Amino acid sequence: MPSEHSLLPYQASWAVRHYGLIAVLTAIYGGAVCPFIETLTIAQLLAPIAVSFSFAVVVRRLLRKNVLGKTQLEQIASKGFAIDLSLFVGISAVLCVFNMAVFDFPVESGLKLLVGISALGFFAAADAALADEHAMAKLLAQSGKNVRSRSRISSFAKRLTALLVMSMLTIGVVISLLISKQQHHIATLTTLPEVATSKNPILIEMVFVIGVVCAYAIKVVISYVRNLHFLVSTHQNTVEHVVNGELQKRIPVTGYDEFSEIARYTNEMIASLEFRTDQLARTQDVAILSLASLAETRDNETGAHILRTQRYVKVLAQHLAKKPEYADYLTDEVVELLFKSAPLHDIGKVGIPDSILLKPGKLTEEEFEIMKSHTTMGSEALRVAEQYGEGTQFLSFAREIAISHHEKWDGSGYPAGLSGTDIPLSGRIMAMADVYDALITKRVYKPAFSHEKARQIIVDGRGSHFDPAIVDAFLECEETFIQVATVYTDEQYHIAA
Repeated sequence: MPSEHSLLPYQASWAVRHYGLIAVLTAIYGGAVCPFIETLTIAQLLAPIAVSFSFAVVVRRLLRKNVLGKTQLEQIASKGFAIDLSLFVGISAVLCVFNMAVFDFPVESGLKLLVGISALGFFAAADAALADEHAMAKLLAQSGKNVRSRSRISSFAKRLTALLVMSMLTIGVVISLLISKQQHHIATLTTLPEVATSKNPILIEMVFVIGVVCAYAIKVVISYVRNLHFLVSTHQNTVEHVVNGELQKRIPVTGYDEFSEIARYTNEMIASLEFRTDQLARTQDVAILSLASLAETRDNETGAHILRTQRYVKVLAQHLAKKPEYADYLTDEVVELLFKSAPLHDIGKVGIPDSILLKPGKLTEEEFEIMKSHTTMGSEALRVAEQYGEGTQFLSFAREIAISHHEKWDGSGYPAGLSGTDIPLSGRIMAMADVYDALITKRVYKPAFSHEKARQIIVDGRGSHFDPAIVDAFLECEETFIQVATVYTDEQYHIAA
């Protein structure tokens, strides 16, 4: 698990601010609730407070570095809370003993300090723990790691309730101490005007104490809300990615409360959805390749032809996607759909009679007309499949490729005699891939041509048979074509998952 060291700079700054603030509040609070502290000089009051709080800041830094730096990430917040609260209780105990030993204060004076400093320390320690939790949540979200699961959870609602109860108790106890001090003070007065005048200070002191406690409680609540907002926003962000099909996303699990449990269960659901989607995609890919291979078995071509042309299509599409005029259309999703649908380009050949499909010599005009119908038969079959497979977008591309991959840039192709950009881009890309593979492989009516010869034929067909932009793309990535042809040979190949 990551170390806590990256959290130390923020918390060191936090300690200086909060320990310093509580030191000041201790000096004010002590004089407000304890008549004995009122008898001290400014130096006698502030010196022990300054020394004890400064020492506590130093000790805190050492403890966080040496204890929390070796602690598992999920335990940092709770141990950090224990360290801070222990230090504040320790400060109050030291001041209590010091005042009793040096100034001969009674025990009740020390208990008042213990209650006040410990109460403020509780809020400060809670705020520090929440800051640790927030920093850890961000760290986990960035690293993609989660805290380890455990059977017992720390209820977010119960923790917030405990904070509110602690706030009310603190206000109640401190007000009781203020009233006790005022009663002690009134007992020393002898005239009614003196008693009436003494009521104003206690009201001011009550407002001050309630204001301080409420301010700290509000600060902790704000920290709670900040952490909650982070959890909810990361959860929402992840779910939005999942809705958009990014099933690799996970919600960072950063604690042991109800929200973390929801994140764990949501992650399990996403993982299950990813597994089922992956299985479905694999089944779909195998079905496509099996169907395409079945069509190829009736032809003089081999099954490796569909694997090679599939990859040629992807290479060309990815290369064209880098060009501004194609970038908006050829998104990653469209390129993947072209890759999946390319094997079905000749699916219509299953409807061509063997006497024509397997004829080793040149076809007659009548036979060629029948051969050309494989484009429309394949398109029609895929159109029917598309109607029953609503949402299966690759079938739309497959149908488009099946009917247009024999069209030519100059309009001399078939079946519709389309020209230029009237030919779907998918068909233009498939035409290049199909012809290149036919040129470099052996057929019953021709030997295999070298890459150089195939390259020259394609260049000669630029602007007549092929889209000039696609010919240029082919020339820019022809080394990749050579590599694909080397890997997916007719003699030995495998169907890649």
